[in-house]
Amino acid sequence: MDTFRLDSDSVGSVKCEKKLYSHVCTIDDFSLVLHTVGEVTSASFPDEDSSFQWYFQLLYDASKEMLSVYVVPLEESKSVCSVHKHGEDSHSPTKKCDSALPRVFYRMTFSYRSQDGKIAWTRSVDSQAWMCISSFSWNITKVQLLPFTVDSNSDAITVKCEFCLLTNIISDCKERRSDWDDLKVDKSPFMYLWTSGQFSDVVLKVSNKQFPAHKAILATHSIVFRKMFESDMEEAKKDMVDITDVEDPTLVELMLKFLYLGPSKDIMDRALELIYLADKYDIETLKTTCSNALLKGLTVENSVDTVILASRHSLEELKSQAIDFIVENLDIVMKIPKYKELLTYPDILNDIIHKNFNTYLDLRDIACNALAQKVNKKLPYKESVR
Repeated sequence: MDTFRLDSDSVGSVKCEKKLYSHVCTIDDFSLVLHTVGEVTSASFPDEDSSFQWYFQLLYDASKEMLSVYVVPLEESKSVCSVHKHGEDSHSPTKKCDSALPRVFYRMTFSYRSQDGKIAWTRSVDSQAWMCISSFSWNITKVQLLPFTVDSNSDAITVKCEFCLLTNIISDCKERRSDWDDLKVDKSPFMYLWTSGQFSDVVLKVSNKQFPAHKAILATHSIVFRKMFESDMEEAKKDMVDITDVEDPTLVELMLKFLYLGPSKDIMDRALELIYLADKYDIETLKTTCSNALLKGLTVENSVDTVILASRHSLEELKSQAIDFIVENLDIVMKIPKYKELLTYPDILNDIIHKNFNTYLDLRDIACNALAQKVNKKLPYKESVR
């Protein structure tokens, strides 16, 4: 780990301390590990003596040639000031806040090479903004890995993490917002286009509301929109996308807000509903963001809805985690009425049984009772099945 520290550094009237954490690791036999385990999770870094630590996870979808990257802090920062007792939206600059929340800028570089040298690539990603200490994810597309076979040559991926951390931030409440704006903290370059609607060239219509948008931004995030605007479809000719399968216009507005500004608390709060639009328009970043939010907020009460949703929209990681949660809390989950809805999803039940064979007897009893109730309703004179 290389660390440098600059005391009493200042930008405008904001004073802070800087630390740069650099961590490099090489994962040998990368395809073999993914084939065997399904994901790669790094050790936490930097060392235990550091105030902040992270780890990263890597998953690969061969069908989409996509590497998913998750950076997770061991402890997320929280606001403790009197104004933000319930936490702060990490993607909105503070208006009146006397807390000194640390900020971080993430940058990661991935270098992959197969032993025979036929497949080799390097990709770099970053958070594009200073953030509160929180989880972050990327989807790196159009990357190939060596297909795994027993006799295949080995491959390796080298991951370089460079995290710049700002701590001990000092500024007064009135100046806090303008100072952070000068640093471009969490400020999307598309903020002006989002708020003004200027130069819009397409309209998204849902119910009785219309939302101006920009084809370039929609097409950048969604291959569905891209193909729509490149074709001779009515949407391209009329510059209007009529969304008839969504009743709540707010969901479309939140989807657009995400495409322009990125994640925010109001988007996370509606993650369960936004998954449908993310899947319909194939917006991978919104899928990942909503999946992470649902996984983080998984409870006994919403576990059944979450696993059904994940199954419908082929969110395999979320589905697997939700099933694990249900199996671990099966005694409690089985007591909620929603649990019986799983009887109409045999694929989910099959996965639960494979996770815990003892579950079979419980599911059998529920299925038999449900069948008996249906038969009883059809018998004359309300006779019972014996």
